Amino acid sequence: LALADSDARAPCRTLFAWRDAVGPHLAVEREGRAVGDAEILASTRDALVAFARGADASAPALALVETAGGPASPGPSGTLQADLLRPLRLPCVLVGDGGLGGISATLCAHDALTMRGLDTPLLVLLDGGLGNEAAIARHTR
Repeated sequence: LALADSDARAPCRTLFAWRDAVGPHLAVEREGRAVGDAEILASTRDALVAFARGADASAPALALVETAGGPASPGPSGTLQADLLRPLRLPCVLVGDGGLGGISATLCAHDALTMRGLDTPLLVLLDGGLGNEAAIARHTR
């Protein structure tokens, strides 16, 4: 992605964070700072609407929502992230694993999204040098 203005910065905003680098459900348990599913959905929706309103209509714009873990990882309340964010119906960019065990992990994550009716138009594979991309491609078309 090239920005038209070399001094321009892509806006980045963290909506929810905890001190410890652990899963959100565990961080909530440790820190006692719970956040509900409805609050996450509303905050995410509001941030995307604000982004869209501030975007230059004459230029392409892309918003990405990054979560902690994969689609079957629990969110802060314990709800799986694929279920938590499903009401937003956002297309998914799945980041797969090219290492040992990565075929299964990537296909399981893809299935978790697909079974919930979520579109995954892009699968990015971190190359582990094992040629996992061919096996994954055969099962995700």
